[in-house]
Amino acid sequence: MSGVEPPAPAGGDSAPAGAGGAPAAVSETEITAAVSKDGLRVEVVTGRLHSVYNVGKAIGKGKFSTVFKAIRRSDGTPVALKQIAIFDMMDEKSRDKCLKEIKLVQSLDHENIIRYLDGFIEEKQLILVFEYAG
Repeated sequence: MSGVEPPAPAGGDSAPAGAGGAPAAVSETEITAAVSKDGLRVEVVTGRLHSVYNVGKAIGKGKFSTVFKAIRRSDGTPVALKQIAIFDMMDEKSRDKCLKEIKLVQSLDHENIIRYLDGFIEEKQLILVFEYAG
């Protein structure tokens, strides 16, 4: 996937939210409200992405997300890390649908289904971590 860069480390030189015609930035209050619907809890953190995962190249891209191959630093486990622009690109209806799907994925436990491993919000991006099946 050319032209897709891994997420920048926290504190990097990324463009401010809302730049380049993107929707206006979302406040921390709106983020907290969005991640608390239907009993879903996703931690809002700073610096976790690059301290826990070594993010590699992009392996897939969709309308609102990009999937990267990453390595969990603690044990060297390869993972698929999905970065979703849930706040700056999605409308409220799409965001609600995404959050409901996350709740469903968290509850699945079957040997033939890729396992959900981790999820958090950093730099106004929803980060979901799954088993890597490559």
